[in-house]
Amino acid sequence: MILHFIHYDPKFLDTIINIIQIFNMKQHNIVVYGKGVKEEKKEITDNKNVIYGFKYNRKRIKGLINDSKGIIFHGLYDPSIILMLALNRRLLKKSNWVVWGGDVYSKGTKDISFKKRLKFVVQSTFAANFKYLTTLADGDYKVAVEKFGVKSIHLKGLYANPDTKKAIQLRNERKSYTNEVINIQVGNSATKSNHHMEVFDTLSCYKDENIRIHAPLSYNDHEYAKKVIRYGREIFGEKFIPLTKLTDAYTYNKYQSTMHVGIFNNDRQQGMGNIGKLLFFGAKVYLRSNTALWDKYVNLEKYHLFDISSISSMSFKQFVDFDDKKAEHNKKKYLDSRDINQLKSIWQTIFDAMLEEKE
Repeated sequence: MILHFIHYDPKFLDTIINIIQIFNMKQHNIVVYGKGVKEEKKEITDNKNVIYGFKYNRKRIKGLINDSKGIIFHGLYDPSIILMLALNRRLLKKSNWVVWGGDVYSKGTKDISFKKRLKFVVQSTFAANFKYLTTLADGDYKVAVEKFGVKSIHLKGLYANPDTKKAIQLRNERKSYTNEVINIQVGNSATKSNHHMEVFDTLSCYKDENIRIHAPLSYNDHEYAKKVIRYGREIFGEKFIPLTKLTDAYTYNKYQSTMHVGIFNNDRQQGMGNIGKLLFFGAKVYLRSNTALWDKYVNLEKYHLFDISSISSMSFKQFVDFDDKKAEHNKKKYLDSRDINQLKSIWQTIFDAMLEEKE
């Protein structure tokens, strides 16, 4: 049996659970923890193998930890999980850390809180000893080695919801941007690693065009979000539209389906769900070319994306125009990656690697 600890994130939770449910659920148990779990309990799944929160389930979870042949930690953020691993290092011999981005890249940065610094100090005492480390972008493993000295067996994962029917319907309803306002999404969250202000400065030369600048800022650093909103409105006025409230997955997909351009100035692995959906919906997507994300999407997976550094030399038409054949290529690549057989193969490889030595 494999036990999954999933840090609650409304953007990922249903996707991760849907992937696990491809398999025989008698062989998997899931613990969902973190802020917001209670509110979402009934909306996500009624599966008896899914446990929500620690408070009323400690005895059962302790039994599952002892009985499991492998444990997968989807994201490593919560202090309670980090403390548990620090105090029970024997668990690391059967554990797999799935890197989400911030749980690796934020270590050593200057602008994180004392609480997060302390968390990374504790995490650094054991992170090198995970038996397995799964990445969603290959470059993350190298960063984990540099930041934590990991010596783990490297496995490769993918979070993708195999149910694409609603997304396909939204794409079919998508209107051409000809003779209408151009919607531009900047970043994926209220985190400094998005470098929103730098993007706004770059886009300021288009402020008199028929555009709307959209910035999803509904979670993470609310103080940073306020700064982004002030700066966005200072440059673009009413053309700047921040998204400050969390939405359900379908509503957010519908929101993204209206975008014509996406700009992700992230200096680390982040926002892959957002990027993937925009590629599927036919948007023209810009990334930094010196990141693990660029390596993943452009060099390895052969999507058609564009370098952020090229924007400053583009006319507005060049900035917006995107060849239909390239957009269709991106759509097909995205759908292929959501093929249920491919997803099952990717995660079966991970599960088999974790269990083969335990048989």
